[in-house]
Amino acid sequence: MEIQPGDHLDLRGKTAAITGAASGFGRELALLCAAKGMNLVLADVDLAGLEQTASLVGLPRGQVALQRCDVSQAQDVDSLAHTAQERFGGTHLLFNNAGVIAAGPIWKATPQDWAWVFGVNVMGVANGIRSFVPSDAGTRRARVGG
Repeated sequence: MEIQPGDHLDLRGKTAAITGAASGFGRELALLCAAKGMNLVLADVDLAGLEQTASLVGLPRGQVALQRCDVSQAQDVDSLAHTAQERFGGTHLLFNNAGVIAAGPIWKATPQDWAWVFGVNVMGVANGIRSFVPSDAGTRRARVGG
């Protein structure tokens, strides 16, 4: 099935996993997915922010899974994918949204700053793809495309 621009998909009862869901775009994605009636698997390192997002989406707690997840750590993302599988049978949409920036001029960034930014912004995406796509694409629940 090819999805075309302007197509309207029925997402009720489907599941979205969203990293970086404690604030910003991740929180907004959670609100949009909840409005479509989706189950949510919300992840972030900020548990208090995740709780705030969960209260804002207005879904019953049975439709929302919250998990602390450092996307730069492969085992954290593996655990998140496992949670999605156990709670909802997998995911239909993965929003590899978590991202960070090092404050200040780039030339003043320390090696630790660079490692942190690379870990979250690059390895976080790689970990999400590696952890979620094989099981979800293999069941035809999700579509991988560009």
